[in-house]
Amino acid sequence: MSTQIERVRAALEDEAGIDEPIGQLDISEDDGVVTIAGSVASLADKRRAIHAARDAAGGQNVQDALEVASEDRPGDDQLASAVDRALRSDPAFQGATIRRDQGGGDASWITISTEDGVVTLAGRVGSPSHRRLAEVHAWWQGAARVDNALEVDPPREDSAAELKEALTLVVERDRALDGAEIDLAVHGSTVTLAGRAASRQQAARAERNCWAVEGVREVRNELIVAP
Repeated sequence: MSTQIERVRAALEDEAGIDEPIGQLDISEDDGVVTIAGSVASLADKRRAIHAARDAAGGQNVQDALEVASEDRPGDDQLASAVDRALRSDPAFQGATIRRDQGGGDASWITISTEDGVVTLAGRVGSPSHRRLAEVHAWWQGAARVDNALEVDPPREDSAAELKEALTLVVERDRALDGAEIDLAVHGSTVTLAGRAASRQQAARAERNCWAVEGVREVRNELIVAP
């Protein structure tokens, strides 16, 4: 076992909040790239594990191949169709061309492909928040992993404001959060949820939705449950 793999594994074992036994994850290194594969219980575990690994790798490339476990994942065709419908019905992507085959040629286009529960998104969107929102739709439909290869065109520097915009869009689109009064604050890559939720389930769902947004490193759930 290389020193780099040992360092990454130790960081994962020290990371609080990861439910999956770290020994069950496959950590490998090839030509300076560390890959972490296996299955974890939640998106929160996946995000925490990858952030911890990248910190431990000291800037070395870390490839995220972690999948989120599910007992009722749809088949690939059903999953791709569900992601397709979700993107087409979202006003944020009304001007985009959504395809199930090779895209290109339009100002904004998204190609969806699926294999063994992994959703790959390719194409071009107008902002980092659109890129994040497209990925969240794939998670919502039951993806095991989302490989987000969407490019932002014209290129735009990412920021905490872009992250907050994506989080706001996600909260607005989840009808299960209707009735909640949620205030979002973003400091770096940490999200704080404040305000009121109608139930504990609703508060937990709001937190899970935050973890579905790429770039989130920690979620502080300060929602008050007040039916």
